[in-house]
Amino acid sequence: MDLLHARRVSPSELRSCRFNPLAIRISSVRKSAAGGGFSSFVTHACEYKTDKKAKSAFTLAEVLITLVIIGVVAALTTPVLMANYRKQEISIRLTKFYSNLSNAVKLAEVEYRTPSTRWDYSKGAYAIWGKYLQKYMPLDEITASSCIGGKMHDGTIITQGWDYGSTGIGIEIDVNGAKGPNALGRDRFEFDLLSGTYIKEHPVAKAIDTYYYMYNSYGTNVTSISREDRLKFCQNSGYYCSGLIMYDGWEIKSDYPYKI
Repeated sequence: MDLLHARRVSPSELRSCRFNPLAIRISSVRKSAAGGGFSSFVTHACEYKTDKKAKSAFTLAEVLITLVIIGVVAALTTPVLMANYRKQEISIRLTKFYSNLSNAVKLAEVEYRTPSTRWDYSKGAYAIWGKYLQKYMPLDEITASSCIGGKMHDGTIITQGWDYGSTGIGIEIDVNGAKGPNALGRDRFEFDLLSGTYIKEHPVAKAIDTYYYMYNSYGTNVTSISREDRLKFCQNSGYYCSGLIMYDGWEIKSDYPYKI
């Protein structure tokens, strides 16, 4: 645009450009501009400012493509994130139950001055829980006469108690209560309390352990069981999976055989 033939701009147009850096810089040459030169420069500044805004905008097609890409990425990653969250939740609940059970056993041992390995397990799970553990790990309800069942304050349910005679007792839990899938190895797991006699014959076992029957497969005097074998047992039956998870430091690893 020619400086001598440029149209003058109105005061309102000047005000609309007052924050434009070009318009501010033009003020320094105001005195040297002839006639309407200053107005011409400001007009150019306003035109430049308008063009820049137009060039920086997104088209509708670009916005739609971006949304589609975001949707595809979310569809691919969300299932993985949810699965990892569920695994972590199960691990935390298992760890909490085991910790609470261990603390309850220790308190009962102090109260009765008898280690859990010398409790008379032949009386059954119902009697053992009622005498030693109910006080420190209360259930809202204890059912049946020879086994245990009930709900804890945190929502964990003891679905079944098992009597192993003098060997010990089994405690089957559902870590998320009545919520599904209610399946062994997925949200139901087994823990055992074992007698000193059994531990002496099977040194790999502990007073508070997971499903003991795995140890019977190795005979007596076995001191360790590999992770590979524990994984195979878990694949064969969900009863053994709490043993695998505990062996892995209460972590559900990528090769865990059941969908959580």
